[in-house]
Amino acid sequence: MKTKICSHCKIEKTITDFYKDNSKKDGYSYNCKRCQNSNRSRNSKAKHITNKVECLENEIWKEVEGYEGIYQVSSLGRIKRKLESGEMLIKISDAAHGYKRVSLKQDGKLKTCSVHRLVAQAFIPNPNNLQEVNHKDEDKTNNKISNLEWCDRKYNMNYGTGKQRMGLKMRKKVYQY
Repeated sequence: MKTKICSHCKIEKTITDFYKDNSKKDGYSYNCKRCQNSNRSRNSKAKHITNKVECLENEIWKEVEGYEGIYQVSSLGRIKRKLESGEMLIKISDAAHGYKRVSLKQDGKLKTCSVHRLVAQAFIPNPNNLQEVNHKDEDKTNNKISNLEWCDRKYNMNYGTGKQRMGLKMRKKVYQY
């Protein structure tokens, strides 16, 4: 019997598990019936569940502090959840001021965490108990460990072009009459 791999769940299934779609090259939809139906029932917000999240080049995974055995954070700033059926990448959303955030759930309680802090807690030693994480290239969306460092508030506020950007933000027009 002819088989095909679902582009959503990445599982090889028989052709009868796919809807017919004459607009596709092989005459069948890309996703299996189960994935398409779950996508519709969740308003296309289906979670991407696979048996194994594919690692990117030089990516290292470590447990998220306080969520051991449930969530892992990567050295490139990705978050995954462990499930009985495999694992899935967690959606990372934009938060105020440009930082990336993720919602983690444990024992029915939902907590929103900054991705850069999760990466720093997992990968960067903090022997001086510094409270803030600095983005070296000043790009708040770049959460790779090579771009992060622990620092104090004063260092973080004075780092790079922060003062100049703040000055531009606070600048007021002066009108002369």
